[in-house]
Amino acid sequence: MAFFSSGQYPGLLGLFALRGLHSSPVHLAKLISDLQVQAPACLAPLVMSTRLAPPLGLMGTLIPTGPALTAMSSGNVEKVAGDLVVAYSTTVLGLLIGGVSFALTHARRRWYAQDLCDIKYVYECPIGAESRS
Repeated sequence: MAFFSSGQYPGLLGLFALRGLHSSPVHLAKLISDLQVQAPACLAPLVMSTRLAPPLGLMGTLIPTGPALTAMSSGNVEKVAGDLVVAYSTTVLGLLIGGVSFALTHARRRWYAQDLCDIKYVYECPIGAESRS
């Protein structure tokens, strides 16, 4: 328990170990339920950036395209080039942020699922059941 009490363990299992010390079975069951609710809440910002980054990148493409087309009609090639660089850079940036966020969400979701599985095992472990009785 000294490892968990240092507060350095980042997972849900560490939270369970810290909050569940000297708790009754009813409080431990409530803590498990709370952690099951907390896990998706921790993922919410990543899920949001996964879904919002690509459309924002597309908006960043469409907004400078209007001035680029206007500049093209007046023959201003330098303005067209500058606006198109901005347009395509924002598309790439939006897709990059969305991809990285998706990978992080997938990894963290797997970690949380494993932590919750371990927590349930620890809670239902026969050794733990004997000590709770």
